[in-house]
Amino acid sequence: MLRVPDLLEAEEQRYPQSEFQDTYKTLFQAVLGPEHALTDIDAARQYLAKEALALVPKPEPLIETLSPLFCRVHLRAALYAGLSLAEVFAAFVASGFTRVNRAELALVLQQWPPLAPDREAVQAYVNEMLARGCPVVSHSARYRQVYQPSYRVIRTDTVPSTWLAAHRKLEQEGYVE
Repeated sequence: MLRVPDLLEAEEQRYPQSEFQDTYKTLFQAVLGPEHALTDIDAARQYLAKEALALVPKPEPLIETLSPLFCRVHLRAALYAGLSLAEVFAAFVASGFTRVNRAELALVLQQWPPLAPDREAVQAYVNEMLARGCPVVSHSARYRQVYQPSYRVIRTDTVPSTWLAAHRKLEQEGYVE
């Protein structure tokens, strides 16, 4: 079961400059995964290839757990660890066909405002997202500038043991909290 308080605390620690839409995106991904990004498999494959060409491999956390069901696999760390982007893409595609619904996301979103320092503003944001049917959003401009996100959301049960070993190695080297 998704522990919203734990996820929000981890989000605040990892990404203190995140804005409401970034936290919403994290909650969205924790519940719904990558389904929205897989409407065109060939375009998604091409986008990953193009994105990877622009990345510099970097020792950073490889796996970021979002929920018992989903995690983010950070592409710079994947390249640094020598992982196959074809495998990352295969796990990403397999993860997009998890059947979940937006009603579950609505329940998760309702847990956010009472935990937020600015409850009224967060509640207004949540109400707007619910009224819009819980749409997909991009990261905020500030988040993109500060954190330069480059990851794929995948189901945790698709993470190969070799990736877990690479994550542990990065952890031992001090690159994972």
